[in-house]
Amino acid sequence: MNRFRKMAMASVAASLMFLACGSLYSQPAAGPGGDDSGFVLHESFQGSSNSLGQMTRLNTAIGYNFNRYFSVDAGLPLYFIHASNTSIENGAQSGNGIGNVFVDLYFTLNNPVLTYESRLTGTAPTGNKDLGLTTGRATIDWNNYFGHDFGRLRPFANIGIANTVSDTPYFVRPFSTLGTVGHFEGGASYGVFRFARVGASLYDIAPTGGQTVYSRLVRRGMATPVVQSVALMAPGGGSGVGQGMASGGNRKAFEVQSETIGTADLTRDNGYSAWLTVSPVQNLVLEAGYTRSVIYRLDTFSFGIGFTFDLLGR
Repeated sequence: MNRFRKMAMASVAASLMFLACGSLYSQPAAGPGGDDSGFVLHESFQGSSNSLGQMTRLNTAIGYNFNRYFSVDAGLPLYFIHASNTSIENGAQSGNGIGNVFVDLYFTLNNPVLTYESRLTGTAPTGNKDLGLTTGRATIDWNNYFGHDFGRLRPFANIGIANTVSDTPYFVRPFSTLGTVGHFEGGASYGVFRFARVGASLYDIAPTGGQTVYSRLVRRGMATPVVQSVALMAPGGGSGVGQGMASGGNRKAFEVQSETIGTADLTRDNGYSAWLTVSPVQNLVLEAGYTRSVIYRLDTFSFGIGFTFDLLGR
């Protein structure tokens, strides 16, 4: 059994242990929009699988709820990257490592007219840059969620601005980026049962200015990078300048280059997602999803297990 499988199994075991502990608490956990204040633990294990390989992430965060409006959490993700055979043939490698330590600040407002949540996420460059788990710079992402329930139907919209393209619950991306982007999502979910919802949405990543992409599949080369536009067409660990993710003989920049510098088109993306969310017990969420990236021509299937519980056990 290789190192990746051992670490993945250990992560699953840790997640299941936390889930078992969380189910012992009968009181609802305080969270954004909750009535109670105090410390909470957020634990999640999620993964994405596509033709490039499997990207999984174990995320642990400690939070504090000040009241029903304001809360904060901080944590550190652990990534497990398993490149597919096709990706390996193009120069990709598997690897495991920590990502960027992060802090989330939440403001939540629930009323009969509108549900609004503002989330400001900041990260510090603690991740492994050789594996593309950090850009080497601090990042910030400000997202604003708007939603309203019409019976079982819940239309929603997300609008945000950031200096990086962040992972989503249904797409652990095979790259990290640095550069100003706007991100937009609109969709709806529907409660098919008391404990289950289905949903679908459209998303758009709209970058502006210069962009840099750091692959999570291709390792950084030991030699000094040679910056040249044709470098995109050669697999390996070099760097290059590109004009779009699909440059280089139909291959995306992050598939063949460890680091790529280019214009706004380099990180432009749009597509759609569909998912199923099940919450069989309080504070436990199980997810399965599908994301189609139109620009990358990439079909990604995902799963997620997450829970939150009150650390004080109230």
